[in-house]
Amino acid sequence: MTRAEILQISKPILFSTLMVQAILKGLKTQTRRVIKPKLSAGVPDGKYRYDGVQEGIHAIELLSENGEPTEKYFSCGKPRYCPGDYIYVRETWAWEPCVHCIMHNTCIMPERRKHDKDCTCRYVYRVDYSDEALDPNSYFYEPDIFGEIDSDFPACVTWKPSIHMPKEAARIFLRVTDVRTERVNDISENDAMAEGCVKGDKYFGENSSPALTAKQSFMWLWNMINEKRGYGWAMNNWVWVYEFERVVL
Repeated sequence: MTRAEILQISKPILFSTLMVQAILKGLKTQTRRVIKPKLSAGVPDGKYRYDGVQEGIHAIELLSENGEPTEKYFSCGKPRYCPGDYIYVRETWAWEPCVHCIMHNTCIMPERRKHDKDCTCRYVYRVDYSDEALDPNSYFYEPDIFGEIDSDFPACVTWKPSIHMPKEAARIFLRVTDVRTERVNDISENDAMAEGCVKGDKYFGENSSPALTAKQSFMWLWNMINEKRGYGWAMNNWVWVYEFERVVL
């Protein structure tokens, strides 16, 4: 399939800059999203097993104290993404007008684009630039200090939130390979690594303690993203587990 064909049928998904980086490095092949409305509100405490999917509806089964099936089932509803679906990544972005268009007051934003042979305007992405540029309210100051100096790096643009990234700016495409449900605390060490987390990760500055396991790293990452939204690790919410592969065009 071509990019245009995939873009036409794909759905959006938001990722933080850190997770976009993990996808680009090939480290992230899973993502967990809270089931809404909260599944736990209607499910008693206890042990469960994932019971599969029928006609698009996913279900879990309550287990006895001995881990035996009870034939008491609870519906998880339908996930936003299903196996085989294509999704495009929304990431923190900016629109970089070229010098030519700035001088001629054209092409300042893509929806007012006026192409000509001298136009080199482009979309740029926060993940591609240095830590100095990772403040969403800041301007670019320099290119990646660990790479070669690129004379084409954005010089005067402001980052915009991923949720506002236009579809035409999409550059990362994924295909969903599997979907299931589980409580977020039940993530395994291997699955935490598939989430892009590794032992030794630091989220609170260089002088902070490193994560002792990939699962601990994921727990810290989960709280950074979800705790303020009421879905902290301690809540142990039910989540959709999406597995995916990157589509290389």
